[in-house]
Amino acid sequence: MINNEKKAFTLIEALIVIIILALLLTVAYRLLVTSQKGAIHGQEASLHLMAGDILAVALERDFCNVLPFKINSDKGKVAGPISFSPDNVAADSVLFWALSDTGVKQIRYSFDRQKRFVLREEVDSTGQAIRSERFAEGYVTDFVINDESKIAETIKVKVEMEGKSKKTVINRVFCHGLINEKDCKHWIFHF
Repeated sequence: MINNEKKAFTLIEALIVIIILALLLTVAYRLLVTSQKGAIHGQEASLHLMAGDILAVALERDFCNVLPFKINSDKGKVAGPISFSPDNVAADSVLFWALSDTGVKQIRYSFDRQKRFVLREEVDSTGQAIRSERFAEGYVTDFVINDESKIAETIKVKVEMEGKSKKTVINRVFCHGLINEKDCKHWIFHF
């Protein structure tokens, strides 16, 4: 007797194989998408922290050299060396005098909500920008400066950045005190 039976897959066995392959492909796809989201999330976090560090270096350089009192100039005393707007407590812009290698300069930090960046400007006595720098362009959603000490000795800066998948909040506190007002009474600055 000769056995002529051919071994083949039945329809049910083929369907089971297709379902198992579909499940494996779905799991592999989800792992790929999750790892891709994680990479984007990590890249944005890294960009936010790097942009925050660059801004913090500029803020620290300026706030450590703030002249927190009226200063003498050849045109008389210059009032309001630190002016927050709008309410002198917390603001998204600040204007102050700072000591630099080249003398005294006026610095203004402000926040452009539409273009989402922090702007640092060196300003002349008429309020015109001489030099400007942009920080974290396209990422910043909030920038707040608080006078923690009420006499501008301790300044807290909050920067909030947001990308497609990551939101980062950076809080930094800056102190000055480099110069005592008594030591500067004899200085006269020419503007």
